[in-house]
Amino acid sequence: MLIDVVQVEAHADFSLVLQFENGEKRRFEMRPYIDQKPWVRLKSGNAFLGAFVKNGTVAWSGNIDIDPETLHELSIPIYGENVNQYSLREQRVTYVNPFASVAEGP
Repeated sequence: MLIDVVQVEAHADFSLVLQFENGEKRRFEMRPYIDQKPWVRLKSGNAFLGAFVKNGTVAWSGNIDIDPETLHELSIPIYGENVNQYSLREQRVTYVNPFASVAEGP
């Protein structure tokens, strides 16, 4: 199912904060792609910061855009109100060593 981007905020660290039409807020890292065509053109000056929403995806001047499915699938959900702090919810996993002796002390 295609979910359109309705809002974008570009940051100098080559990340995008996205809001999708279903209300989700997500963070997408462009750093792995910024040296590839056509996005390499966004490295000069403040070109990357000129991101805008066009036809349900993120675009830049010069006819540069990125697939909305890619943005959604490879982005990280943002939870909470302050999206500028990227308050990402982390999953915490507790590992218990089954071979540790209960009688062992510190």
